Parts: sequence; C-alpha cells; structure tokens
Amino acid sequence: MGQLPECFFRKYFHITCPFCGGTRFFYSFITFHFADAFRYHPTTFVYAIFLIIMTLIYIKDRVLNKPSIVNINLMTRSFIIYIVCTLIQYILRMVLINNSIEVPFLATDLF
Repeated sequence: MGQLPECFFRKYFHITCPFCGGTRFFYSFITFHFADAFRYHPTTFVYAIFLIIMTLIYIKDRVLNKPSIVNINLMTRSFIIYIVCTLIQYILRMVLINNSIEVPFLATDLF
C-alpha cells in the first residue's frame, strides 16, 4: 500500500483513535478491495455504501424531476448515527484488545 502518514492521535497520545484504520479503509475502498476496507473500519464501510446509495437516489430523483427522499434531515441523522456507531466500535476495539480477546476483523490492524 506504500507509506501512509502517521496518525497524530496515536503518535501523541499513544492509543488508537476512533477513526483508526480510516486511511487504509479509504485506500482499500477506492481500489475496490472491499473486504479489506470493511476489515479496517466496518462502520465507515457501511456509511460509505449508504452515502453512495443516497447519492444515486438523489441523482435519479433530480433526473426524473421528482421530490427526493434525500434531504438534510436524513443526512444529518445518518451522520449522527455513524458517529455513535464509530464510537461504539472504538470502545469495543479498546475493550477487546485490552482483554486480549482475538477478534480478527477488529484487532489485526491496530498495532
């Protein structure tokens, strides 16, 4: 994958951040390595798919000149849900790693 920038949060606080794996997720996602992308950051993978679907629905509705179901309230609520899910994922990663429970898709790429 090449040299990726060092995580500021991890460098200065010596723990992973809630978005740890985000850069690797993005690279894997745009190069169509979806299994790797999901493994690096599951909540971001689901949210990215959601955003792609909402964008396609919005474009379809605009082309057909119909009112769209995609609006700012839906997008704001979905973003809040994404942030909450990311924080839950982060807490689970920290608890599972600190207790040395082996969970391959969560623990493999943190250290």
